Amino acid sequence: MTKINTGGPAYPARPTEHLSCGGTITAHHGMTKREVAAIAAMQGILSGGYVNADAAPGRAVEYADALIAALGEGQ
Repeated sequence: MTKINTGGPAYPARPTEHLSCGGTITAHHGMTKREVAAIAAMQGILSGGYVNADAAPGRAVEYADALIAALGEGQ
């Protein structure tokens, strides 16, 4: 199986941090750059009147993958 280049975290946060009071803050990576790019592409696709609900998500992911490849992320 081919590993998908997600571009890494879109909004990275600090890793787990131990506080002096004994508490802990754990960072969550949330969405990847691929997911954020796919969301933006999906918005553009739908705003253009493209309404094929079965094909639009796949198209958006294709555009996201192309963008990440063009930017050279994850190298």
